[in-house]
Amino acid sequence: MTKERLYKVSEIAEIMKVSTTTIYKYIKRLKKDLKDCLVKEKGVNHYNQNGYEKIVAAMKETVVSAETNTLQTGFEVNLNSRLEGLEKAIMLLVESNKKLSEQNKELTATVVKQNNKLARIQMKLEKPGHKKIEAWQPKPKKQPNYSFLQKFWYELVSPEKLRAY
Repeated sequence: MTKERLYKVSEIAEIMKVSTTTIYKYIKRLKKDLKDCLVKEKGVNHYNQNGYEKIVAAMKETVVSAETNTLQTGFEVNLNSRLEGLEKAIMLLVESNKKLSEQNKELTATVVKQNNKLARIQMKLEKPGHKKIEAWQPKPKKQPNYSFLQKFWYELVSPEKLRAY
């Protein structure tokens, strides 16, 4: 029975020629993936061959950006691709908005034409000497004209006489 090779964080750092801090950063990023690869011996974290390969793969996934001369990890590259996808989606929305705006203008012009046609038809239907007929309205009621004393007396005795007739 052969024992699987275990790597300490410091050994991985020496092999990759980076600091242990850098390795810990990658371990933190890959925490979920490395759960089954972690072996603790005497309080020291060791990673099996599979864990070592995952850490090395994540480090190799780091890409140097030619435009900015800065390091971008695989996560940042993924973020950039997602941003590009969102930009494309926004551009598609802008194009569809332009098309809808053009359709809206066309429909507005059609409505204006139809409205003009209806106005012309309405003018033809109305006869030129045609009088407008007003509906019957009741005559306005007259307010009774009483002196102050009469008003006062009617308010006390018979207020119905103060009603308009």
